[in-house]
Amino acid sequence: MITELVNPPSDTINDASYKNNVLIVSSWDKSLRFYNTKENKLLKKVITNTPILSHTCINDKLIYGGLDEILYSYDFNKDMTVKLYKHKNVINNICYQNSSNFLCVADWNKGLNIFDDRTKNGLICEISTFGVICSMDINETKLLACDSLKRTYIFDTQKGIDSFHNPDYRDNILRYQFRCIKAFPNQKGFVISSIEGRVAWEFFDNNPSVQLKNYTFRCHRMKTDGAEVAYPINTIDFHPIYGAFCTGGSDGIMCVWDGYNKKRIWRTQNFKNEITKVKFNNEGDEICICVSSYLKNSNNSYNSNNKMNSIIIRKVTDKDIKPN
Repeated sequence: MITELVNPPSDTINDASYKNNVLIVSSWDKSLRFYNTKENKLLKKVITNTPILSHTCINDKLIYGGLDEILYSYDFNKDMTVKLYKHKNVINNICYQNSSNFLCVADWNKGLNIFDDRTKNGLICEISTFGVICSMDINETKLLACDSLKRTYIFDTQKGIDSFHNPDYRDNILRYQFRCIKAFPNQKGFVISSIEGRVAWEFFDNNPSVQLKNYTFRCHRMKTDGAEVAYPINTIDFHPIYGAFCTGGSDGIMCVWDGYNKKRIWRTQNFKNEITKVKFNNEGDEICICVSSYLKNSNNSYNSNNKMNSIIIRKVTDKDIKPN
């Protein structure tokens, strides 16, 4: 069953997450939108001061940032927003680790700032990366990041602050610029995608026998006038229970993959616009597919086209998602 949510954002959809059973969507139109997906109802719309590129939830607060370079905290209960920190450039990636209380924020100045609200000043670490971080993800033990110069960072957060100064690096996993990185649910590795319709499956363990299991594959490609066109793979997410993962591309298609058995499980119809974000809910019985548009220029600006934005909710069954 597929449902298109009412009252979608009017501009590029940049991020989506679930808090309990509420879907939270942030957008270039400066809005935060909160949906009851079961009832197809917009619960609340919060207009902010800036186009929002990323957000994350911490308890009863939503942390977000974007074009105005300021990190904000929105309190769900008080319906109130406060400024947390002024960055040196546009904030484009935010994630939070419960086990360490680390709030990790990347910007277009090649900066990665680490915050811990248990400390007096909040900010506990500032580092510079090789290139501009284009995607981040976090699990219970590691922060993953990939940058514009095709370097992948693996920060072992169990080592505390020292891990941010001495990360494990992997360079040029894929030939073309990275677009998204996502950790395996079992914490053994990650997948990473590029603008050239290709995905890499990588394990953390540097033992040569384990590294032999790494592989890459091509996807999100179409034949046009006899030539193969490769589309950027903008977004990745893992099913929280079964470990299958989905990819969403600029070809307007979402695919679901069994990474261990190296096969596609199924794919959606073509949504006639780019897919900018995919996200499973916590129970794994539905997936949010954000259908939107952006053209990312060399100066890191975004330009929406005139195609419609939509948020698609697809019900997910075990048959849909459970690897054989």
